[in-house]
Amino acid sequence: MRRPAVVTPYGRAVNETIAEGLAARGFEIPSFVSFEEPDDGIVGRISPASQLAAAEVALKDSGADGVFVSCTSLRLCDSVERMEHALGVAVTS
Repeated sequence: MRRPAVVTPYGRAVNETIAEGLAARGFEIPSFVSFEEPDDGIVGRISPASQLAAAEVALKDSGADGVFVSCTSLRLCDSVERMEHALGVAVTS
C-alpha cells in the first residue's frame, strides 16, 4: 500500500498530524475521511457497518490502493476481513 485512503475518528488537528506523518514517510494520501469524534468512549462504539461506510466513501473515485484505519479504539480486528472482501483492497490499522 502506497496510496492509502485514510479513515480516522479524530478531529482536524490530529488528522493533519497523521496526514503529515504519512506523507513524510512517502505515502500519498488521495482521500481522508474522519468521524470527527473527540470522545474515545463513543469511538469504541462506532459500528463495523459505519467503519465500512466510511471506508467506502474514502475509496470512492480516489485511486487509493488500500485503506488505513487509524485509532486503536476503532474495533477493526473483528471486521477487517469482511471489509477487505467488500472493498476489494487491503485494510490495515
